[in-house]
Amino acid sequence: EAEAKLALGDGEGAVAAAEQALLLDPNCLEAHGVVDRARAAMETRQVDAALDDAAGGIARGDFAMATQAVDRAAEIDPKSSRLADVRRHRPQGR
Repeated sequence: EAEAKLALGDGEGAVAAAEQALLLDPNCLEAHGVVDRARAAMETRQVDAALDDAAGGIARGDFAMATQAVDRAAEIDPKSSRLADVRRHRPQGR
């Protein structure tokens, strides 16, 4: 069930189902793997959403909002390759 939810993009549902499985067998490697992959996918979506917000802010000239969105993305995943691209291409002095 956890794998199916993950395949459908339901990260929260996948984590919940995997955690239920872990209650029955705390050593279940498959369930631990699902939790790890689901959390990583959810983090990626959150970073993408924050960077999409940043792009929108830049397009509108709202650099304060764009900076906040980039900072939010950095808090979630400071090693994100997309975050690094955004930082490389941001306007000078911003």
